[in-house]
Amino acid sequence: MSVEMKIQMAKQFALNLKQRLDLFKTAQGQVKDRCPCCNQVLPNPYTQEWLGQQCGMTKATIVHYFQGNRMPTVIAIAKIAKALNCSIIDLLEGFDDINN
Repeated sequence: MSVEMKIQMAKQFALNLKQRLDLFKTAQGQVKDRCPCCNQVLPNPYTQEWLGQQCGMTKATIVHYFQGNRMPTVIAIAKIAKALNCSIIDLLEGFDDINN
């Protein structure tokens, strides 16, 4: 596998991960980022740090995945999928296009 293909895969995974975290937040009722009364920013419990804790990974590792700097192992992908209540396939969506 070429370096360029590995980079594309990491970037695609990062995009999928961001989308899945947004969907998870919505499903958990975390859709409003500001208080409707005072417009103050509400704390977001579903952060990259939270995801790292759920997966037994450091925040730094999760940040690398979100930035597309690293491609996680299959075991890490499975842990992330479980934490975000989605399938491994959801996190790997679009990988078919990279080979074509």
